[in-house]
Amino acid sequence: MRRKRTESHPRAMRATSRDLELLEAVGKLRFTNTSQLARLYFHSHSGANKRLRKLLDAGLLKVWVRQLAVENIYSLTREGLRTLDARGIAVPRELDGNLEHLLMLNDVRIRFAFGVETVGESLAWWRSEWDLRAHGIERIIPDALFAVSWSEAEQIFALEVENETRYPQGILRKMLGYRATPELYGTRRYRILIVGRHAPMLERYRAGVLAAGLGKDAWFALLDDIDDFRLSIWKAGDDERTFSFLTLLQLTA
Repeated sequence: MRRKRTESHPRAMRATSRDLELLEAVGKLRFTNTSQLARLYFHSHSGANKRLRKLLDAGLLKVWVRQLAVENIYSLTREGLRTLDARGIAVPRELDGNLEHLLMLNDVRIRFAFGVETVGESLAWWRSEWDLRAHGIERIIPDALFAVSWSEAEQIFALEVENETRYPQGILRKMLGYRATPELYGTRRYRILIVGRHAPMLERYRAGVLAAGLGKDAWFALLDDIDDFRLSIWKAGDDERTFSFLTLLQLTA
């Protein structure tokens, strides 16, 4: 894969409040593309491209050009970080070697940010794998650990995203790790969500977990199905039931 980083000579600009929100989002996501940023902050790709161009010209963002057929990738620069005056955000030096997995994780994060709002709730907090590693190494490190505000409490979920994995044994090892970790980063009660890109492989993962008896408090869903959080698209890992995410919140109350 061709990877080319391009940087512009900085041009002075006054960052708006939306610019600062966008820069913070890019910093937290590490790497993101135009589609993800357009969904978060703009009504169209053209609007996103215009503003991103200004932030690039001001030296606040860095663009990574991969191939003409795929979207460019954006990350924060040191100047962008100084503009934010934020803590807990790192500036990447090189393009992540597991980029497609990371972009899928960010896509899931964005879908959840919007999805939980449609059922009257919100994400209380979200820690991706690199944030968790900064807080210490556990026996099992999920791709993300996050909490949803629900009924004056927080319901916590561990998330695994499967982008192009072809070996169901990998998810079995992860599930064994979860079963051996009753307390995860200080959390004793958490549920496990597994999101896959391809239906046949996701069903193989679920069937393996079900046969091994490791699927208690675990649910499986396809990435493309995560939209309306009132629809029953989450398949249980310990039987044949299917739930909506709204129902999962009620189950964990």
